[in-house]
Formats: sequence, structure tokens, C-alpha cells
Amino acid sequence: MVPLPSICIPTTAGTSSEVTNNIVFTDPTTRFKFGLSGPNCAATRALVDPEMTLTLPKGMTAATGMDALTHAIESVTSKGAYDLTRSLALDAVRLIGEWLPVAVSDGQNRVARERMMMACLEVGIGFNQSGLTIVHSMSHPVSGWCGTAHGVANAVLLPHVMAYNCSYDVEGFARVAEALGVETRGMSRLAAAEASVEKVRELNRMVGIPEGLAACNVKESDFPNLVADAVKSAGIGRNPRPTSAADIEEIYRQAM
Repeated sequence: MVPLPSICIPTTAGTSSEVTNNIVFTDPTTRFKFGLSGPNCAATRALVDPEMTLTLPKGMTAATGMDALTHAIESVTSKGAYDLTRSLALDAVRLIGEWLPVAVSDGQNRVARERMMMACLEVGIGFNQSGLTIVHSMSHPVSGWCGTAHGVANAVLLPHVMAYNCSYDVEGFARVAEALGVETRGMSRLAAAEASVEKVRELNRMVGIPEGLAACNVKESDFPNLVADAVKSAGIGRNPRPTSAADIEEIYRQAM
């Protein structure tokens, strides 16, 4: 069956859904948030115009922008990554690191909005090929069970997952640090990789992301449901570090 033509016009610089073949659903009965992927899920055309984001509120600008950064960093370090996807993702990291704080503080800044939309477009094309890792595996259950905005859940979890994965893709995370503007000359590659984690924490603080999951309506009593859903995700297999259910629970605990 051939799907009807569709034209997608994004109003945030975040999900990249207009240029991917992914659709995400939440089952209201089980609260399970899951994705479907395939050629028939892709838009026929994408009209990507940063003017559509000029009135986006600060909080939504921050959350969707950090969602895009999460896509980018996961796309760099996914086991499915290759040279083209890394190139697109690293340029997106560079653009987001520089321009997201500007877009949050001055939503009418057309240059910032254009740069953020370009980053979102680049990384959408990239992660559509590379796939994502366990940040999204873990953030989807947080949204499904606790109602936390997707971009906020990603942003809170991102530095914790980066710290967990860092030593398993030293070069990838070192390149992320460089794309975020970290001066890495004189550092070991491991030190550079570790610096990427603090740089993301700093960016979270700059754009007003909550400090931890406890501020996002998550309770420790939610952990069994969160872990059970997270381990069903394909991101587990693409993560650079082997990951068990116990590992997932410990990352949730650290992110509280």
C-alpha cells in the first residue's frame, strides 16, 4: 500500500521528524512509548523554514534544542555511525553549542533560529542512518510514565549517559568536546572526552534545564517500570558500551 503524500513543516528545531522515517507513539494503557520506522513513515516533502520557530517560547526552545543535541551526540557515538553521519552530527553539535543559548535568550534572533534549524536538519539526516543509543532508550519511558517533556528528559539524562559511555568511545566524545568549543590542546584524548560531559552540563544550566529527574516528576518507585521499558529499545544494541538492566537503573539513580 502506498501512503498518501505528506508535507511536514517543523515549528521547532528539535525532533527532526520531518526528515526521518520514524514515528513515535505512546500507548495510553501501558504507558509504553515506542517508535515505528520504515519508508512509509517518511514525509514526502519537508518545508524547513526557521521563521516558523520565531515565536517558540524559551522553555520549548531549550527543550527541543537539547533534544537535537542529544540526537547529535548519540549519532556520533552510535555503533551504527559512519563518516558521513558523524560529519553531519558534529557540525550540528557545533551549531547547537554556539547558537542554542542565543535562541533561548532572544527568540527573535533570526540568525540563531536559522542555525538551530540547520543543525536539526543535519542531525536528522544523520541519525536516520546511524540510529541512537541509550539516552533515548531511557528518556522515552520517563516521558511515558512520568509525563516529562521529551527534550527535558533527554537533556537531564544526556550527561549521565555520556559519562557512562565515555571510555568506550574516547575519540567520539573528544570530538564532541571540540565541536562544543572545548580547548583540547594539551589534553589526553580521554580527558578531552570527559570534558564533553561537563560542557553539556554547562549548556543545560545556561538554557534552564532542571538539575535532575526528581524535578521532572520522577520517583524511585518508578524505576522498575522505566527500566523494563528502556531495555526493550533498539538503542541498547547500538550503545558503545554494553548495557544491562542494572546499568540502566544505576544511571537513572545517578540522574535523580
